[in-house]
Amino acid sequence: MGEEKIIMEEFKTIVKVVGEINPQMLEGFMEDMDNIIKAFLQYKDEMALIKNEYQSEFPRILIDISSYGGCTDCGSAMLDKIMEMQEMGIHIDTRCQGFAYSMAFILFIIGERRSGGKFSKYMNHGSSASAYGMVDKMKTDINFFARCDEQFDNLILKQTDMSEERLEMAKLKNDWIFYDEAIELGIVNSGFEGAEEDEKEFAEKLYHAFDVAIATFGKIAEVDEQEAMGIMHDILDSLRVEVDEEGNVLEGEEEEISEEEFLELLGSEGLQLSELLEDEEDTDEELLDLLESEKLENENLEKLLEDEDNDE
Repeated sequence: MGEEKIIMEEFKTIVKVVGEINPQMLEGFMEDMDNIIKAFLQYKDEMALIKNEYQSEFPRILIDISSYGGCTDCGSAMLDKIMEMQEMGIHIDTRCQGFAYSMAFILFIIGERRSGGKFSKYMNHGSSASAYGMVDKMKTDINFFARCDEQFDNLILKQTDMSEERLEMAKLKNDWIFYDEAIELGIVNSGFEGAEEDEKEFAEKLYHAFDVAIATFGKIAEVDEQEAMGIMHDILDSLRVEVDEEGNVLEGEEEEISEEEFLELLGSEGLQLSELLEDEEDTDEELLDLLESEKLENENLEKLLEDEDNDE
């Protein structure tokens, strides 16, 4: 593959929802999201022409929210656009910058990874409206607003750990929620210690890095990926130690080798997996270039395979 770079149309990776949710905000929001969709479709076409090990991830989109809420019709249109993009495979996260009330709260919970500052606040409530005119007309209007509430309640129940009883109470009074309680209720699910979504993200990075490592190892060793995986499995298995529940090495078991010794065994000088995982700006192609620049010397590879045979 050549050094040709993929140039996608410009698009925002951070979309702002600041202030009142109204038709003017909706117009700008839709324009930003349509640009993201165009870039994503172009990305999909480009990735179809590139080998898996050279492919990069499409950026996650972050919606920054600081809003008291506003028009539920405009908010519903924004929800539909976000859900359409999620179904396409675009990852969309939300972050509360200070406050997400009413319709802004509903927009916030649609995010895959939802974070907020320690001073962030949230509020949910039922629809407020006035009805006048003929009785039958008022009944129809009230039924409409009740069905809107039901739609939003179903989304809240799906996305969070809030109970139906709590949602019913929110129809009678504003339900104010501070940051710590938002974590407990599953409203905020990212950006704090022990967050499940953050652990999933780390695991995804780890698996991806391992896949790239196997592909690169196989290329350098001139073996197929299946054989490369077997060799790496045997190496890692030989380093495994038994530990107790507190993480202490059990007596009689071999001690775990240091990171420096492990890197020396693999013939790589100074290349640390933790650095690869933490540096989100490194693309897969840059990672491969980095690995290529620090190739295993033939004698190191032969020594590694010879040591493996001796262990057997």
